[in-house]
Amino acid sequence: MLARKIRIHDHYDVAVIGGGIYGAAHAWEAASRGLSVILLEKGDFGSATSANSLKVIHGGIRYLQTLNIKRVLDSKRERDAYLRIAPHLVQPMECIMPSYPWTTKGKFATTVGAFLYNLVSRYDDFVSKTDSKRLRAGRVSKACVGENISFNAQRKTNGGTRWYDGQVYDTERMVLSFIMSAKARGAHVYNYMDVKELIVDKGWVKGVIATELMSGDTLTVNTDFVIDATGPWTNLNTQRWMRQDANQNIGQAALAKAVNFIYPFEVSNKAFGAKVQSAFGQGPLTSRLLFSAPWKGSSIVGTWYFLAKSPEKDNALTQEQFDFCVADVIALCSLEKGLAMKPSFVHIGLVPVKKSFKENEFPLLSEETITTDYKKVNGLEGLVSVFGVKYTTARSSAEKTIDLVQARLDSSSGMGKTASVTSHTPLYGGDMESFSGFQVQTEKKYADTLDEAVIEHLARTYGTNLGRVMEYVDKDNAMKERIPGTPYSIKAEIPYILDHEMVVRLTDLIVRRLGIGGLGQPSEPAIEYCAGVMADALSWNADEKQGNIDELRDYYRRMPC
Repeated sequence: MLARKIRIHDHYDVAVIGGGIYGAAHAWEAASRGLSVILLEKGDFGSATSANSLKVIHGGIRYLQTLNIKRVLDSKRERDAYLRIAPHLVQPMECIMPSYPWTTKGKFATTVGAFLYNLVSRYDDFVSKTDSKRLRAGRVSKACVGENISFNAQRKTNGGTRWYDGQVYDTERMVLSFIMSAKARGAHVYNYMDVKELIVDKGWVKGVIATELMSGDTLTVNTDFVIDATGPWTNLNTQRWMRQDANQNIGQAALAKAVNFIYPFEVSNKAFGAKVQSAFGQGPLTSRLLFSAPWKGSSIVGTWYFLAKSPEKDNALTQEQFDFCVADVIALCSLEKGLAMKPSFVHIGLVPVKKSFKENEFPLLSEETITTDYKKVNGLEGLVSVFGVKYTTARSSAEKTIDLVQARLDSSSGMGKTASVTSHTPLYGGDMESFSGFQVQTEKKYADTLDEAVIEHLARTYGTNLGRVMEYVDKDNAMKERIPGTPYSIKAEIPYILDHEMVVRLTDLIVRRLGIGGLGQPSEPAIEYCAGVMADALSWNADEKQGNIDELRDYYRRMPC
């Protein structure tokens, strides 16, 4: 296998550990402000908890239930920001919540809620000089609810509320877009780099020691500040990296296993949420809100939360947990049991909860990103950990953290502080006025070369980098052919990705770059073709090629046999 080139500077302002959505957003935030940055990820970018998502950027209306206007505003602003900076990857998603005459969230309450949300949105548009009029909330009729959501959820409804969240076309490429944007601003970003220990001198973190997992080489990274963005791995990192006495005052975040099911068909025309009542194990009967959303011709249903203890072990469902989820899907989505028991894929990730809970209970999720400044906890300067809850707040959390980092660097070295620009600066592939306009242009340009459905898929996946992909077609017309066993992906994507997007393993390519593995295990022809191209490009021998194929298949073994 060909060795990759690793460049390490003598010194960095910031080292970010973890390449999920939070680590990626922090690297981009720091690099965009002119800081020298290195990001180190133990696996591939976006391969752990960030791979589990309902694909939703929340618009904030749900926080009106507790009159948390700050969270309403924060979420609304972040939804609008994602729509600006990555218009190819994030589109408005119409959502419907049915209302029922006998509940406290009936017609009057939901009408008032929609009115308040629109009032807050108009205020924010005025203050932020934005325009989100097309994303206003409002009441919808009983007929509209009946046409667009599942039969069970519409029973005895008297109408519902419509609002707009953002839906991410490909969450793994969203992570990559932050990574590539940071890289374009000079950041060094490396996957398959395991940080083994911190370098500490007189109470200050001065760097990290890491192992490059492909070669086994040990590397030393000198830095002024370390941001641990490994999420559920933070607890284990503090145990590995710190002395026992330094670790005593650090609270350990309780964890929940977040689960979403993918079905290879659309449950409904629109995204919707509804309450489902059920009991897990010997626990009490409880009522929870679940969502179903159409996505890429399929459906995402969730989210369920189960007891989790370790990111090393809690990466699959037990039979009891699977059966419980299936029963909820039947109740929510009006599916027959035979269909409900056959999701094409299960997404699993770990999230922080407010307190520990028992297996037969349902957790209360942390409401905010958990940020730990170790200077305040145990006096260790130069280290902050960040454990996020939702994709929605990754960028804004990074903005706050880098404000803190710059303040510390300014006090120690007089570096000074610069303002954040990431809420308006386009991400990798997102530099366009609007996606609809860009799509029209690409359809005209490539109409004689590609099918319309293929063009749309490529435009959404690569945005303004589509032209760079098509350069491979210009060199070899056979590159316009579809990858065997896939509906929309073309052969030119693979050499483009191998040349530009830091792929090391077959799973990186299929699941997190091409996106053909996001709905479930790809076809055998697709696997064989992609493995063959990577084997040739990276000089894999037969055992390395087969090992990568086996690893890919193992990735999909998350459901009970």
